[in-house]
Amino acid sequence: MRRGERIVTSLSDAAAPDRGDLGEILDNAMQHTEDVLTFTRGTSIRYTRQVEAGVTLPGSPAAWERVFVNLFLNAAQANPLGAEVEIGAARVDGVVRLTVTDNGPGIPAAILPQIFDPTVTTKKSRRRGGLGLHIVQTIVTEHGGTVRAENHEPSGAVFTVTLPQS
Repeated sequence: MRRGERIVTSLSDAAAPDRGDLGEILDNAMQHTEDVLTFTRGTSIRYTRQVEAGVTLPGSPAAWERVFVNLFLNAAQANPLGAEVEIGAARVDGVVRLTVTDNGPGIPAAILPQIFDPTVTTKKSRRRGGLGLHIVQTIVTEHGGTVRAENHEPSGAVFTVTLPQS
């Protein structure tokens, strides 16, 4: 019921873009992800945050929640034994830099350059393609930002979102 309420709220939020507090956005995204993982009997996620206080994101908070939910679900699916996700956010040199790092196996080098393409996926079932990361890139780009995916040493992936600070 809470998830349905958030979906309805997100539709009305999308009609009235504003700014969203990153802390609230992350809280909602974590709860939404937990709801999905509970419903699908997915793995658990342990989160750590290194987030500068007062960071806000432009546009609809619901859109940013979708960005984080997609990244968190990818981390959970990549590490069925239990995902660890570290979220970082800071204002640096006129931009807001967000990072989401997981402890999964990383992104295969062969698909890394195309990871945001909607037809690229690392999942065995290719029914839904790679829409999650494509949606992430679309939302970030619509807000004037960029997103980059890299492998993290010794293992895992890191997604870096850079947005102009306003």
